[in-house]
Amino acid sequence: MKKQNKMKIVKAYNYRNEKGKLLFQVCRLTPKDFRQRRPNGKQGWLWSTHGVDKVPYRLPELLASDPQQPVFIVEGEKDVDNLIGLKLIATTNPGGALKWSPDYNHYFKNRQVIILPDNDEAGKKHAKKVAQNLIHEAASLKIVELPNLPVKGDVSDWLKAGGSAEKLLDLVTNAQSLNGPQKTVGGNQESGRQPSQATLLVKLAESANLQLFHTADKECYATVKINNHKETMLLKEKSFRHFLMGLFYEEHQKAPHAQAVQNAIGVLEGKALFKSPELPIFTRVAGHQGNIYFDLGNDKWEVIEITPLAWQVISSHDCPVRFRRPRGMAPLPYPETGGCIDELREFMNYADEKDFILIVSWLVAALNAQGPYTILAEHGEHGTGKSTNTRVIRLLVDPNKSPLRSEPREERELVIAANNSWLLAFDNFSFISNKLSDALCRLATGGGFATRELYTDKEEILFDAQRPVLINGIEELATRPDLLDRLLILYLPRIPESRRRAEREFWQAFELARPRIMGVLYTAVSTALRNLDSTKLSSSPRMADFTQWVVAAETAFGWPEGTFLTAYKGNRRDLNELALEASVIAQPLQKLAEAHGDWSGTATALKEELSTFTDEETRKQRSWPKDARSLSGKVRRLAPNLRAVGIDVEFRREQGERLINIGLVQNPSVQTVPNVQTAPSETINDGKDDRFAINSKEVTTFLPGFSDKANYTRL
Repeated sequence: MKKQNKMKIVKAYNYRNEKGKLLFQVCRLTPKDFRQRRPNGKQGWLWSTHGVDKVPYRLPELLASDPQQPVFIVEGEKDVDNLIGLKLIATTNPGGALKWSPDYNHYFKNRQVIILPDNDEAGKKHAKKVAQNLIHEAASLKIVELPNLPVKGDVSDWLKAGGSAEKLLDLVTNAQSLNGPQKTVGGNQESGRQPSQATLLVKLAESANLQLFHTADKECYATVKINNHKETMLLKEKSFRHFLMGLFYEEHQKAPHAQAVQNAIGVLEGKALFKSPELPIFTRVAGHQGNIYFDLGNDKWEVIEITPLAWQVISSHDCPVRFRRPRGMAPLPYPETGGCIDELREFMNYADEKDFILIVSWLVAALNAQGPYTILAEHGEHGTGKSTNTRVIRLLVDPNKSPLRSEPREERELVIAANNSWLLAFDNFSFISNKLSDALCRLATGGGFATRELYTDKEEILFDAQRPVLINGIEELATRPDLLDRLLILYLPRIPESRRRAEREFWQAFELARPRIMGVLYTAVSTALRNLDSTKLSSSPRMADFTQWVVAAETAFGWPEGTFLTAYKGNRRDLNELALEASVIAQPLQKLAEAHGDWSGTATALKEELSTFTDEETRKQRSWPKDARSLSGKVRRLAPNLRAVGIDVEFRREQGERLINIGLVQNPSVQTVPNVQTAPSETINDGKDDRFAINSKEVTTFLPGFSDKANYTRL
């Protein structure tokens, strides 16, 4: 068996910062290859430069050189060393051809720059890219193509073939400057006519090294570097328009015409659409290669990176995804470690321990980059803290300058809100129409939306995504079974006077606790990422993905296995009862099944049969089905809820007729969540009054993992 040749380091080139500190090395290997490594701080090396500042090669020598002398920019470190050996000033960028970064541009301000390209296509493109970056920085800029170079030859080959410093400087003297009055970077001759402001704006944008791209729905974006961080802007938004105008004023000390700016944006949109890649764009939360990223929304454009192992704050330069910043997005604070989820209890109103578990579970699910999501619905009378609960949740997940919105009047408003926020929070819902109910279902568990764009006849706004949704209201708003099937519903208790707090004190305390609570939630997300593949449910419930995600995360809170599912099963049971209570045909169907045991017939026959189990007043209600088709639709929607209480519903076709079979199930086994084996709920009984509390929250039922007396305070 042939032994595999091991790669050996032939030469290591040191890259140092302005103060001479070693940042990283570029290593030339044999067989021929190049790799980069950085010191690990322990007299060793890490074969990665992730997070390390990149600088030009031999930067200290460049900065110490005579600013009146020319600087040669070549493609390789070996070429730099050979030119420096001839007493010339030279540098290059790490990574080779086409890896020039605009971060290097300021080092060449007001210098005489000569670019020596390698004799291949990549070398020529690289020279042009460097020139485009330095055209407005350098006092003089020239590209010198060395004569008689072999294919893929470089300046080192030219020197080896008899070239010298004197011959090189002669070639430089005879070359024409690119930033002179009659030449452009591309080498095209200009007529005496001045370029338009729009053309100058496009060139300025290109010299700023914009990273143009478009999304799947043809929206055009640019990622630009501003004050040592990267920002992503929609080209047609005001922020990008202002960015262009700022570039123009900085270069020409005057403002561009509005039409010139518009024309330049049009050109850049064309480049983004037809010359640039298609990339996804995200709002607040993104998933990428098994990790989750959260846009902190701060001025530095920093991001939380959550992996299966940990979470950390990273810069926009190190973030592999692109975020947009819709108007109204508010920043999140830096999360902190060392917190406990029980700190959240102080700022939430809830009825019992299982409701607190459901709130925490919903929060963890809302931080998942991928749905489906449940809709959290909070109900309670005036003064139960519905709006405060909603504000607290929003501030933990996706803060906004307008945190609470009124109910959307139409599907279009819902789509626009979803396009500009990650979490949708609606306050004081009073009514959910059938159309809005369907839209909320699609938004929570997936489905496309299309609506006509304003001021156009043919263009559509397309939106296909999932979002966590939070609603609150006094009355029970959801009545349709398909929407109820996607809900977590909480009934908030009245807050006694003794527990009420001043607004200022409450929010000051919350802002102190918020970073720690966020840290706990991010740790739970990391735990879910780590455990998800190994988390198996005994059966597949309706919201299986949501359930599996929360079960995978629950150990981060110290919850024993089955804690979430026990709370979730009780909530699903309540929702099933609510669906049956809200349906005008549920009780007649139950009576029919009890009377006949098994019944089969057409929808028309079923409508006639049900009338015998109702009174005339019920049949006059608006919700009573007016025809067989309407009845069939209502029965289909209600079928899962009926099965849960032992009434089986089956639709079939026989001899050309559409039949509905209704029958009793002796031992109903349909579960809305998987079966789990958990310890029974218990109360602490030591001969005293059984009243205990956590953080002043009275509890009487203790789910598994919450029965230790040491965790509770006796009231």
